[in-house]
Amino acid sequence: MNRWCMLFIVLVVVAAVLGAPKKSFEENLKVLRKIDINTVLNNGRIIKSYVDCVTGKKRCTAEGTALKESWKEGLDKECDACEEEEKKKIKKIAKHIYTHYRPLYDELAAALDKDGKLQERYKAYIDEILNDPTI
Repeated sequence: MNRWCMLFIVLVVVAAVLGAPKKSFEENLKVLRKIDINTVLNNGRIIKSYVDCVTGKKRCTAEGTALKESWKEGLDKECDACEEEEKKKIKKIAKHIYTHYRPLYDELAAALDKDGKLQERYKAYIDEILNDPTI
């Protein structure tokens, strides 16, 4: 009888975890705001871990899940819910990954933008970031 109770409890927990609803963009933004981007950008292992999470190759941390769930809405709405400081951080991250981890950038682009529409839409934006010496 104890085995059945334990099995039932395990199944309930698994169902709760797998069926958990996605967080809203704003909830994910709260999680992402807590990340120290300088620590992340200075550690290739962490960057690779986030890329693997977002592309579905590996399990995600809470921060990785927030990133994975929010990237599309952020791009679609041009991060209109983001504060100016957050937009500066996004530019810094994009430039750093593009210039220092180009294979990972290309991997993200291939996984998240299969038809190339986002790359075309944001080409001028990326060029602007790459040419801005203050970022």
